[in-house]
Amino acid sequence: MALITCSECNKEVSDKALSCIHCGNPIASAPKEVSIRFMMLQSQLMALKCKVFVNGVETINCKQGDTVSIECTEPTKIGVKVTSHDLLEVIANPGERYNVAYRGLFQKLYLEKVDVLTGNAGQDHKWF
Repeated sequence: MALITCSECNKEVSDKALSCIHCGNPIASAPKEVSIRFMMLQSQLMALKCKVFVNGVETINCKQGDTVSIECTEPTKIGVKVTSHDLLEVIANPGERYNVAYRGLFQKLYLEKVDVLTGNAGQDHKWF
């Protein structure tokens, strides 16, 4: 059993509880994962290798175009790394979604919190 913070009253409650013992807010339906989408550049021919770190430990290997989900019931330190780019880290809350995308003239890598995951899937990328 782990203690999590109720999203309604901000008091601690068991992650196994169906509802908060303090305010009655449903707990069982609370989000229990963080989703991350690794974007590809449109002109890119091959997907680069990507890594996901949870609390500093490498846990997932994937490639650009993939979407990964990380189980968590409390704020968690999540890091992402794409070949030849620096490690990007964020403290993510359950239910949050992030795009790992490129921006700017020099195609700098960003980890951005979004409401909806976007971008073309690995199998949908365009070959020029």
